[in-house]
Amino acid sequence: MEKKLFKSDGTEKIWFLNPETLVEEGHIETVTNKSINDSANELEYVDGKIYANVYQKPSVMIIDANSGAIEGVINFGGLSNKVTHHTTWSDTDNVLNGIAYHPERQTFFVTGKEWDKMFEVKIQKK
Repeated sequence: MEKKLFKSDGTEKIWFLNPETLVEEGHIETVTNKSINDSANELEYVDGKIYANVYQKPSVMIIDANSGAIEGVINFGGLSNKVTHHTTWSDTDNVLNGIAYHPERQTFFVTGKEWDKMFEVKIQKK
């Protein structure tokens, strides 16, 4: 199986990097049947899918790692009500901004900037 790293630069592109040299070896563009999404931020790869939180939004895109097709979007908007909001210079400091996969439990951990909690969630297909 070919190994590669994925890199987001905040545009519609997700880059493939050589894991040994870190050289960019290609990319996909995050798209739906109607638009291009240019806000992929934190990335997590699981079973052929890239889970990417959407910059400044309470959501995570599910992206096909081969084609770039956005197959779904998970709304985590309700989590913000469950954390203590800290006084910051900007409202954008209290946004969803982290995702990690736990392979043994098949769950994801999500958290945000300035959040005092981390949430473990199981993502199920509708």
